[in-house]
Amino acid sequence: MDGFVAPVFHHGGRFERCPNGDRYYVDGKVERFEAMDVDFVFKKALEELAKELGYIKLKNMFWHEHTLVNFEAGLHRLIGDREINEM
Repeated sequence: MDGFVAPVFHHGGRFERCPNGDRYYVDGKVERFEAMDVDFVFKKALEELAKELGYIKLKNMFWHEHTLVNFEAGLHRLIGDREINEM
C-alpha cells in the first residue's frame, strides 16, 4: 500500500454530550505531525508522538473516521496494530 498519513492529536480536552445526545470533544489542543508512510504507522509510533506532547502514560487512544457525519459513530478505540490497519 502506498501513501502517507499525517497524525493529528486532539488532546487535553474532554468529551461532552449535547442536549440531543450527540457526543463532542471540547477544550482540547490540536497538534499536527509530519506525514508518515502508512506502512510504518504502528501503535508504538503513535505512543511516541504522544510522549512528545508530554504524555507519559496513556489510558486510551482513539482514532476518528472523519468520513462519518456523526462524531461518536466515527470514534474508534485504538488498542493495537490491528486497529491501525483498519484506519
